[in-house]
Amino acid sequence: MDNKEKESYRKKIIISEMLLAFLLFNERGIEAVEETYPRQKEFVLENKHKSITEVKHQLLHLPHI
Repeated sequence: MDNKEKESYRKKIIISEMLLAFLLFNERGIEAVEETYPRQKEFVLENKHKSITEVKHQLLHLPHI
């Protein structure tokens, strides 16, 4: 696996974690996010008024993570 592939996988993992944290927030609240995905708390709070579709679109179009 070359560095480009590794970087692609790393980005996918981070995006997945951010999306899971957002979904957890919608179902269980910020306390669950703090406990399970503490690194994603700020992201969730910044996007708490967005729909899941908006958040997915935003995450899939991030230039760098």
